[in-house]
Amino acid sequence: MISVRGSPSALVYGRTVEDAEGGTLRSWPWPAPVRLLVGAASGWLVVDALVPWAGPRWSVWVAMAALAVAAVAASGLDRWAGRGVTSGVALVTVAGVYLGPPETDQVLGLALGLAVLWIAEATGRAEVDGLVVLVLDVVLVWAVLFGAVSRPGAVVAGVCMLGLLVVLPVARLLPGPRTGVPGSWQAVALVGLQLVYVVGLARTAARIDSAVDAAIICGAAVVALTVLARLVVGGRSP
Repeated sequence: MISVRGSPSALVYGRTVEDAEGGTLRSWPWPAPVRLLVGAASGWLVVDALVPWAGPRWSVWVAMAALAVAAVAASGLDRWAGRGVTSGVALVTVAGVYLGPPETDQVLGLALGLAVLWIAEATGRAEVDGLVVLVLDVVLVWAVLFGAVSRPGAVVAGVCMLGLLVVLPVARLLPGPRTGVPGSWQAVALVGLQLVYVVGLARTAARIDSAVDAAIICGAAVVALTVLARLVVGGRSP
């Protein structure tokens, strides 16, 4: 949900509170198993209905798995809403999808909208939360499958570019130091980390024809991204 500061969000979430450290905590109306099924169904719809020619047969399973995980993780992004993190990470993710998988020019318009949202969120005038990110995830997976139909490696790399939009809520739950980068710098650090991650995949895995080789590169990159994100955010809310 994109909301102006001070506007109600109970109609979508039912309850909105702040934790002890100022992070936003919202009660999502759908439990995790339901979100998992909705995400998987969205992945199937993207491949079967919106892009029926979407490359190898296994691409439907990649889309379903990615969006199922993204749907469950989306609620964990709410504690970064209004901090310039979610919109900034989303913006650089779109840039990576444009630079990596072929024929993804359709995301340029999306990038312009996200740039405006990032400025609004960074200046405290709006909040971009997990619900918005989940919709964005669906659009990005569609764009990747639409453009990378002839390059299996680019399909894997493009989907993995979701990066922090999926693993950030997980990273803060891992064992490690309690404190991370100071709160005022976390947005800069996380957006920069995602930028390096997506550009790296765009210049390596997204240019490989082999899905297996691309998956190996992406797997190593996701692990490194998660560990670095854990060091940035620490073991508590930002």
